[in-house]
Amino acid sequence: MPNRWAYPPSNILEKVNAAAPGAYQRLWETLQAASQFPGAELTSWWRDPSRNRSVGGALYSQHLLGLALDLYAPNLEELAHHLRQRVPGVRVQVEQKPPHVHVQALPTITPAARGMFSALFPAYYPPR
Repeated sequence: MPNRWAYPPSNILEKVNAAAPGAYQRLWETLQAASQFPGAELTSWWRDPSRNRSVGGALYSQHLLGLALDLYAPNLEELAHHLRQRVPGVRVQVEQKPPHVHVQALPTITPAARGMFSALFPAYYPPR
């Protein structure tokens, strides 16, 4: 699987970290846990809006805020189980198209978090 991931830009890291303290720490713990799983590979982290759209990402994808990871391993169910046991507080789900484990630092995007999309990407998410 090709690596197509990027670190979140510093302006996003700063704003999101202030609004959701501890969220990036949970992702860091997820990456550490994944590194202990044989064959696990990070395939997606931060995406800008155009990249997110091109891969069919959700309108309010946590990837846009750098709060979601996609991981691949030969046995996705075992990887998901491994992560759920080692990193409480993250949402872990197995996706089939393309096959990967999707991890979100926040269980859901709250209305307050949606406001960050407008602040960070006004051309894509005009303020209401």
